[in-house]
Amino acid sequence: MDEAIRRYARYRQEPESWMLGKFICPASRLAELAQYNHLFSQGLPFALSILARGGKSDKDFLENLSLDLEDIARFRERHGKRVLVDSLSQVACLR
Repeated sequence: MDEAIRRYARYRQEPESWMLGKFICPASRLAELAQYNHLFSQGLPFALSILARGGKSDKDFLENLSLDLEDIARFRERHGKRVLVDSLSQVACLR
């Protein structure tokens, strides 16, 4: 995570940054980004796409969705307007 977030932050400062998409991070790992506050304060809000935990059953999915939303809320409370979480995705799983 350390190398990925540092590179992404550096790429945001380069002339080709217009080609850069959002930083993708699993909801379960958002807390690991707390130590990178200084990276989020540079330039435009730091845009993130969050990967949901998913689940093997409807019950698992809903329980995990609740955890994902809690993780996102804590992340946004910690970093405020310096971050923008505008998408939540789940990797498709076959049943």
